Amino acid sequence: MISARVQPLVAWDGSSDLSFQDLLASDGDCGAARGRWQVIELVSQSSKPFEARLAWTAGNGSNLTARMTIARSARVGLFSRALRVRVANLANVENKVSGSFAEARTFVQTHNQYEVRGANTSDNGPYQAELLIPPFATHLSVYLVEDEADLSNWYVQFEDGQGTTRSHTPVSKQPDGGFEIGGAAHAYLFSNVELAAWRAVFTLSL
Repeated sequence: MISARVQPLVAWDGSSDLSFQDLLASDGDCGAARGRWQVIELVSQSSKPFEARLAWTAGNGSNLTARMTIARSARVGLFSRALRVRVANLANVENKVSGSFAEARTFVQTHNQYEVRGANTSDNGPYQAELLIPPFATHLSVYLVEDEADLSNWYVQFEDGQGTTRSHTPVSKQPDGGFEIGGAAHAYLFSNVELAAWRAVFTLSL
């Protein structure tokens, strides 16, 4: 069975508050009682970026969630009984987003990402931003917008579940593929002197 819907999203003003709207929902009455493999496709028919939040129940377990940043379109495979997808525009013009989900015969491997944005706009002291680690995150990559920004003045720090700092690494020494999340409980971005806008992209195993 295939379910699909199109949702026009109003233009985003760039504020930190995103306006999420329902796109897809399945209450589980059309699938197996304990769940089924499904493929969800999310597409911007306007070729604009948007954000998606997924919530689902797998088998008899509790609810699972995921956050995704989508440049144009994305596909995600998951095992679910009930499913809900909400979307928000990341463009300054109307963005028409469509979504569909269909039952899959078996596991479908997919890869997605989630982006966080921010900026250091004050030179009155050290800058710190917490990068909240989303569900299913495996790696973190950080990028700065200013060409003249000194990456050695920006640091990514990870803390474990006890609040102990386990790494404090300059962005200039960022590994290919990004920093591994491992068992980190918290991630932070620091700068002492640099004024710059930045984005942090999490790679998801979803």
